[in-house]
Amino acid sequence: MFTSILDPNAGISHNYENFVVLLDTGQVVSGLKISETESQFTVRTVDAIDRSFKREEIVEVKQSEKSLMPENLHHTIDQQGLVDIVEYMMTLKKK
Repeated sequence: MFTSILDPNAGISHNYENFVVLLDTGQVVSGLKISETESQFTVRTVDAIDRSFKREEIVEVKQSEKSLMPENLHHTIDQQGLVDIVEYMMTLKKK
């Protein structure tokens, strides 16, 4: 848990890969891949909004090497706060 917070790009779990979509308008959208068909590609952005794009408006789709989890998150809280967050998250594990 600490490694995931301190270095979120060290290992990205399957199904949590970040995808970057370049549209023909020049807009770039990134998020988790929700679905992919021959005609459409859907990502869930960091704002938890599902965005679907028609294949003909997509220039490129790439899997990012960067995690969706923000880097340097641990700089926003003190050491005890980090410990508290990890302890709480450990209680959420399925038994």
